[in-house]
Amino acid sequence: MSDRIRVIIKDSGRMLNEMSDGNFAIDTECEEVYTGAFTDLLTGIRKMNEEIATTVRGVDDASGQVLTGSTNLAEAAQSLAEGATDQAASGEEMQATINELTSGIKTTAEELGTAYDEAYKYAEIAEGSRGDMEVLVQAMSRINETSEKIGAIITQIEDIASQTNLLSLNASIEAARAGEAGKGFAVVADQIRNLAEQSAKSAVDSKALIEAAIHEVGDGNMYAEKASTSLREVVDGIQAIADSAKK
Repeated sequence: MSDRIRVIIKDSGRMLNEMSDGNFAIDTECEEVYTGAFTDLLTGIRKMNEEIATTVRGVDDASGQVLTGSTNLAEAAQSLAEGATDQAASGEEMQATINELTSGIKTTAEELGTAYDEAYKYAEIAEGSRGDMEVLVQAMSRINETSEKIGAIITQIEDIASQTNLLSLNASIEAARAGEAGKGFAVVADQIRNLAEQSAKSAVDSKALIEAAIHEVGDGNMYAEKASTSLREVVDGIQAIADSAKK
C-alpha cells in the first residue's frame, strides 16, 4: 500500500511540475495505481490540466486579437488625422471658389460661365472628400464593433481564470488534508492559482484599454459624421450658387 502511494505521489507530482512548466499534453504513466479514493485525484489533475490549457489558449488568442485591434485603431487614427488635413484644405478651396463666384456675378456673362464651371469643379472635389469621410466613419464603426467583441472575449478569460483559481484553491485544501503527502501538490496548486490571478489581472487591464479605445473611437465617429454632414451642406450650397449663376 505504501509503495502504491509513493508511486502516486511521484506520478502526480511529475504531472503537476510539467503543467507548471507549460506542458499541458502530460498524463499519468501509471493509471492502474489510481484506484479507490485516488481515482478522484487523477480525475481532478486531468480536469485542472484541461482548464489551465484552455485558459492559456484563450489568453494567447485574446492577446492576438488585442494586438490586431490596437493596430486597426492606430491606422484609423492616422486616417482621421489625414482626413482632417484634407478637409481643411478643401475648405480653403471652397472659400476661394465662392469668392470667384461673387466676382463673376458682378462682372460679365462670360465670367459667370467660367465661375459656373469652377463651382462645379470644386463641388466635385468636395463631394469626393465627403465620400472619403463616410468611408472613414464606416471603418471606425467596424473598429468599434471589433473592440466590443474583444472586450467580450476578455470577460470570458476573466471567468475562466476565476474558475481555475477556485479549482486550485480546492486542490490546496485537499492537499492540506493529505498532510505530508500532499505538500508537493499544494505547491503546484499555489503556482496554478498565481497563474490564474495573473491572467485575470492581465484580462482586466486589457479590458480597460479596450473600453477606453471604444470611447475614443465613438467620439471620433461622432465628429466625423458631423464633418460629413457639414461638407454635404457646403456641396449643396455651391451647386445652388452655380445653378443660379447659370440662369
